Amino acid sequence: MAARFWRLSGFMLGGNDLELAEIALLNGTTRLDGAATLTASHAPIAGTLAALKDNNVGSSCRFAAQAVASAGFFLHWDMGSDVEVDGLRLAAGASEQHWPKSLSVAYWSDAQGWVYVTEGTGLVFPGANTWATDAVAGVVPSTWNPADRGTGVTLSEGDLYASSSYFYYAVRSVHGVSSRKCYWEVSDLSGYSMPGIVTAAAPVEVLTPEGAYPGSNAHGWGYYGAGVLYHGAVEVLTGLPTAGTFSVMSFLLDMDLGTLRLWFDGVDAGVVASGLVGPIYAFFGSGASAIATCRANFGATPFVYVPPAGFQAGFGPTRLLFPTQGAQQVRPSRIAAGLAVSAPVPAFSTKRISRAQVARDVEFGGQARIWGTTKIKGTPNVPTKARVVLQHQRSKLPVRETWSDPVTGAFEFSGLDASQQFLTLVEDLAGNFRPVVASKLVPEVLA
Repeated sequence: MAARFWRLSGFMLGGNDLELAEIALLNGTTRLDGAATLTASHAPIAGTLAALKDNNVGSSCRFAAQAVASAGFFLHWDMGSDVEVDGLRLAAGASEQHWPKSLSVAYWSDAQGWVYVTEGTGLVFPGANTWATDAVAGVVPSTWNPADRGTGVTLSEGDLYASSSYFYYAVRSVHGVSSRKCYWEVSDLSGYSMPGIVTAAAPVEVLTPEGAYPGSNAHGWGYYGAGVLYHGAVEVLTGLPTAGTFSVMSFLLDMDLGTLRLWFDGVDAGVVASGLVGPIYAFFGSGASAIATCRANFGATPFVYVPPAGFQAGFGPTRLLFPTQGAQQVRPSRIAAGLAVSAPVPAFSTKRISRAQVARDVEFGGQARIWGTTKIKGTPNVPTKARVVLQHQRSKLPVRETWSDPVTGAFEFSGLDASQQFLTLVEDLAGNFRPVVASKLVPEVLA
């Protein structure tokens, strides 16, 4: 995750002030934020922002509880240029009372806005004026992309098992990578299966003899069961293990060097492609006029073989993993979806109140509201009717439910506690899109 702008927000301290001695953004063991411009949405009440990056745990910066609890509180880093952040380290101030119980980390993407790479809860207090254990990079496992596949491809098992009916049709992974070293495995390959990698330019459906199988053009590389590798529609490598002689095929994608290495049942077949320029995606299709299958493991379950040193165990966007007490909640990177949620808009709400809602008001009731619109992405976005479910952020208990207006797409949840955080789950009425979640929402007080 290389980006210029980074942000910490979503601090929860149970109504107390926030005090930290250091916040270090890392690449490996190298601290990156020393020369960065650090700003905050609210001025500290004690200490300075400079204390957060002076490598002195004896100095600290403290923010008022009211500021930290507000919807717009954040700490923001301008790194000057894109940098790869794969770790975060905090140092506590003088008191556990002022140590955050949770926080969120995000980076800015011109295409997606703020992309949240982690949300940790139950953070362990390291002791007064002491460094905490680093949060380190992990992977949010990708899947095959149901929105980026040929019409002859079917997906199942959580979009990890793919079947292609003909060499005209292929499927791309949801995520691609431009840097880092990634490891993933594929299995259940039939004789005509062609797993491989591609750039974003590779088509997923070509209804001509050229086909869309991996390696059918200059945008991809694909293994075929005869023991060959295709690129640009020609055999560029032969002598690889043939279909039926192995069970698991491993992909070792090194985007730092721009190379792809393959393993067959854990045996290294060497580098099979080089000069790769990202983003690179996983890809699968049939290499013949016949059905081909592939089960991918992008890291959601344990691998059969141990990834080599330096390779991340999985394929997908990175996240930061915090050492925690108890369960950790992690929000993966946002994935482009068919429905968008935005605010503010003219008010619209369903007035009918259920008995369950009345009961929930004891826990979540107040004088604030959350509102927004549901739209189908496009140019421009088009308002649409959708089911909107409101849940409590921490417990995930249901709080409210409504339908957005069919004409304007507007919805509103009123009578909420402004001191708590919530999430909305939006479901398309027609079922054409995956549900969209907007989390860490803080209700605004009614005017």
